[in-house]
Amino acid sequence: MKWHHEDLDHSNLIYSEIDEERWEARKLEFVPGDKVGCAYDDVEVGGTGLGLEPIPWDFIALFVGYYRYSNHDWV
Repeated sequence: MKWHHEDLDHSNLIYSEIDEERWEARKLEFVPGDKVGCAYDDVEVGGTGLGLEPIPWDFIALFVGYYRYSNHDWV
């Protein structure tokens, strides 16, 4: 997901792998200024951590719907 904001201390691009139960399995966060954080299993680097709860269905549906019903790539 790509965030459009002016805060240079927070990520503006996040890649997250979601498992079959909607939990984040792996995550990459990109912060302006060439900073990258990652998380997987019990590993957290650069302040990035996995979600504390499963991703809500409506949030997933928002992106799946966007992908299926548009001519755009995942953003």
